[in-house]
Amino acid sequence: MEVPNVPGLNFNPTGDELLAHYLKQRILDLRSGDPNYSTNRHLIPDIELYNWDPEDLPTQYSSLSRTRCSGRQWFFFCRRVEKYRNSNRSERTVSGSGYWKITGSDTKVTSEDTGAEIGKKKKLTFYRGRIPNGTMTSWGMHEYHLNPPCLGYNNAEEVLSSTLQSTLCFSIFRVT
Repeated sequence: MEVPNVPGLNFNPTGDELLAHYLKQRILDLRSGDPNYSTNRHLIPDIELYNWDPEDLPTQYSSLSRTRCSGRQWFFFCRRVEKYRNSNRSERTVSGSGYWKITGSDTKVTSEDTGAEIGKKKKLTFYRGRIPNGTMTSWGMHEYHLNPPCLGYNNAEEVLSSTLQSTLCFSIFRVT
């Protein structure tokens, strides 16, 4: 599906829209059996985010997405990578470049329709160099997580073994 290039029309979803429409659909697509199929691939591409320096991400987005962003913010799906085996900690190191550091507490994302909490957002900043001596850059990222009940999960065991825990949506931007 080709998205028309209309002047003034940019892809700029809210946190609620990213979770309730795009990330939820991506997870449902993964559960359907074909890991390469994505209903919204023309809007939000899948990428191995931590293989890329943030400077290269806008070009990657442009080559993979058929929609235009504002030029200040780009969106990606990515599989969560565990820092250690059987760990809840995420690996956020970009090989040979730097690392993404959490720079604030989690923010609840609520449904614009119901007011219910549907997920959370983590704020991160990119640092050049090695932990803990990196230099802060102007690159920021929001990491979006969907709450299990949004997909019908009721117990923790189902959630831990699901694609829900391993599929995230990211918004990358440059702080000005």
